[in-house]
Amino acid sequence: ESRVYGRPAPLAKNPVFNRHVLADMRKKVEQPIRGDIQILDSTVPSEVVETTRLGLMETPDGPLRVWKKPEQGGWYIVSVDTAKGLTGRDASCASVLRLGGTPTSPQLDMVAQYHGWINPLAYAEEVFKLAVWYNSALVVIELTGGYGEAVMLRMRQDFCYWNMFRDEQNHSQVDYRLDSRFGVETNVRTKPFMVAALQQFIKDEAINVPCEATIGELVAFEQE
Repeated sequence: ESRVYGRPAPLAKNPVFNRHVLADMRKKVEQPIRGDIQILDSTVPSEVVETTRLGLMETPDGPLRVWKKPEQGGWYIVSVDTAKGLTGRDASCASVLRLGGTPTSPQLDMVAQYHGWINPLAYAEEVFKLAVWYNSALVVIELTGGYGEAVMLRMRQDFCYWNMFRDEQNHSQVDYRLDSRFGVETNVRTKPFMVAALQQFIKDEAINVPCEATIGELVAFEQE
């Protein structure tokens, strides 16, 4: 997997994802609107969630890229990856996907992506605003590495955000009547399924990624 966002990534020797589909996807890349989500003054006209007065404030170098703004009645998922927040290392990245299609034939459309070097606690606030703006989207936080835990706790305790993904219960949790765990772990058990699912979505052309940098990451992803 390439580590530098926005730079040309080397071709993988053993590619995981269908390069022909990714090449076709690259032809449809669109330039996003850049900015960040802010609480707006009541005098500012904007397409906002009425109860929260949130809106996109455009800036040329904003950490948020938006290809499609939230649509009324749309169902959205925010996939949250958290890094340390150190410049020059991996960045935190939250991708917003619109869910469409049918239960047996789902379609995913990447509509926005937050990408930046930011403290995990401050990142939690950006994820919260992004999720609320996209119709109280389902937030899926990766916990592996520990930094996702800080985002999870702030989302739950400080912001009381309700639409959080919970991992399915295992047998020990059922036996002792424990709640399923918030967030998702990426490990030797779950990662093969995640990769296989994305492989199938790409092969079936059931996912649209308009982001050049993200497509570059997919092209560079390889099997060792």
